[in-house]
Amino acid sequence: MNGRQLIALLLIVFGALLLVGNISGIDTGRLFWPLLLVVGGLVLILRPQSVFSPGIHYRGLGGMERYGQWDVNDEDIRMFVGEVDLDFEDANLADGVTTVQVSAFVSDTSLRVPADVGLRLVSNAFVTSASVNGDKHDYVMSNMRYESDNYPGATKQLNINFSAFVNDLTLRHR
Repeated sequence: MNGRQLIALLLIVFGALLLVGNISGIDTGRLFWPLLLVVGGLVLILRPQSVFSPGIHYRGLGGMERYGQWDVNDEDIRMFVGEVDLDFEDANLADGVTTVQVSAFVSDTSLRVPADVGLRLVSNAFVTSASVNGDKHDYVMSNMRYESDNYPGATKQLNINFSAFVNDLTLRHR
């Protein structure tokens, strides 16, 4: 069972519980929230492989910081509210395409990418406030896209995708 199926199953069970409560007059709301907390705790303890896979980093509140020498791999960073600070200038980036996906409700993001790395960046957010090499733009209900001139022919290509409600993005790619 994958993560989407698990969430769908939980929604069906809790919806049925609330429906039974409405029809029978039993206060199932007293059961709903404790049961939700118990199930959530069990999921976190048992950590099914289909939900918590390698390469996926979960942060509720907080963020992800990488700088200095680090190995860049395909990654999926998920958080509710947090800061993402990724410095690729001294990172070990393999030849070919590497993809980093960031999903958040609110994200404050700082990216530093060396000029020889081809970069394609997309921010799908309700509001994106972006500073790209000092050039500032705000995007409301529209995607922010950036692709470096050297992306098509670069030996090292980096795709960074954001899905957020609000994304404050600073990019330095020189």
